[in-house]
Amino acid sequence: MYKQFLCARDLPSRPEGFHRWTFRDWNIWTSPELPVSKVTDKSGNDIGLLLGWVIYNGIFINSHSEIRIEAIPTRENNPFHAMCGRFVVFCHFNEKPSLLTDAGALFPVVYDKYQEVIASSSMLIPGTTLLNRDPRVIETLDISKERGWYPFGLTAHANIRRLLPNHALDLSNFASTRVWPLEHETEYRQKNTLEDSILLEKICSSLANRVKTLAETSPTIMHLTGGWDTRMMLSAARHCADQIMLRTFRTEGSGGQLDQLLAKELVKKFNLVHAFVDLLPISDTERNAWQFRTGYCLNDHVIDLATTEKSISNGEEFSLSGAAGEVARAFYWGPHDLGKPQPGADALLQRLGLKHADIFLKEAEIWLENLPVGGASWTYDLAYIELRLGCWAGVAMTGHDMPYPSISPFNSVDTFQKMMSFSDAYRANGALCEDITKKLWPELLSIPVNRAPGLRKLRFIRQELSSAMPLRVKEKIKKLLKK
Repeated sequence: MYKQFLCARDLPSRPEGFHRWTFRDWNIWTSPELPVSKVTDKSGNDIGLLLGWVIYNGIFINSHSEIRIEAIPTRENNPFHAMCGRFVVFCHFNEKPSLLTDAGALFPVVYDKYQEVIASSSMLIPGTTLLNRDPRVIETLDISKERGWYPFGLTAHANIRRLLPNHALDLSNFASTRVWPLEHETEYRQKNTLEDSILLEKICSSLANRVKTLAETSPTIMHLTGGWDTRMMLSAARHCADQIMLRTFRTEGSGGQLDQLLAKELVKKFNLVHAFVDLLPISDTERNAWQFRTGYCLNDHVIDLATTEKSISNGEEFSLSGAAGEVARAFYWGPHDLGKPQPGADALLQRLGLKHADIFLKEAEIWLENLPVGGASWTYDLAYIELRLGCWAGVAMTGHDMPYPSISPFNSVDTFQKMMSFSDAYRANGALCEDITKKLWPELLSIPVNRAPGLRKLRFIRQELSSAMPLRVKEKIKKLLKK
């Protein structure tokens, strides 16, 4: 299995072919292609180990290396917040041996505090099988049979939890504690007072530098659609676009046809390196293997791409992903949420499109109770980062049977912090996505985003209606359709 690790003090059996590392009295086994970097302070003293792929200080680390930081990280001063990529860190944090995730936990982490075992997937933890999944969870959502994902750190197995983004796992007692944000929303905004123009400049600069760093270091591909995330990504790639191979899947339905239409327009106008890719069917055997590698925690359309992704990969390239870019466009909220207080558990589940089941309601209440106090937009932003990214996007990494993951230039705490420092009214209307694109490559906006150009709009009435429909109306329609 690719992109996997397992950590324990000792185990009766260890993953075959994995490499072994140590942190304090912990053994860490990693799949052969997974980079492991020694983390040291400025004096060269050992701080810990970083597993995974990271962009830091203009360098893309994709092999065993050494990363030097100023000092041992604390809640108040955490240098890993400036790092972008997919990684986990075993280190001393607040003077305790801990495990930290990347900003969106796009490198997945699960743990069993009773066995004192940590892994990238539940199926690496001893005694875990398809047959001994937690019946309480399966009764609510059986991933092996229906679409969905497990939120709030739940997994398919009792006693195994997922480490959420913005949290650290204390290795001395397996307690999970928040590392960001630490303040309530009011205090957060009082501390983050940079002008919008400066925030925009900093975000654009970091996105462009990260994309350029990746493209100049490794063979790079990017999936081109008609949406905002890839448009922002493409704008960040303006000065290295000729080094990136763009691909668009030929998917069915009006949404797929619109993506293909807009991709053609962009490729033609800006002379981009691009190819359309036909989807290959995925067999039941491949589908089951994908779910096994992820611990039966996700069943989504992304599985349908697995066979195609593997067939077109040469095993050497990295894919640029727009994951986490949704923070810029207020993924779970809109203008009608402005000024509203924190939602309750019922409203949260509805907004996330989750079942109103007892186990989810209880977990939602616990998550809300432990969240720094803020309004609706603040809560939904953190729900996107901690629940959608950490429990959906991160899980998928181990599913694809490929040696290297996709990398998102948005996935760092410092980028999230800046995006959440703009006014809610500004982001609610989609202005940040447009301004990022306008600043980095304004000509890209001559091609519409998620809408067909000119009279060709008549071919995509559904998309036109959706674009004009307020979020609260869409939610009501979805709710009615579920009944």
